[in-house]
Amino acid sequence: MTDCFSFMDMNGMGWMMWAGGLFWLLVLALLVLTVAALLKHLRSEQSES
Repeated sequence: MTDCFSFMDMNGMGWMMWAGGLFWLLVLALLVLTVAALLKHLRSEQSES
């Protein structure tokens, strides 16, 4: 019975770490896209004037 609980606890911890990594990957991707969009916007404003 204790083996089952320890396995569930380990599995839960692994899932939480994986979800945390995925979350930071998503945040990083959004940050890169935001910077790219900002640079593109600034460049298009410079070419207009």
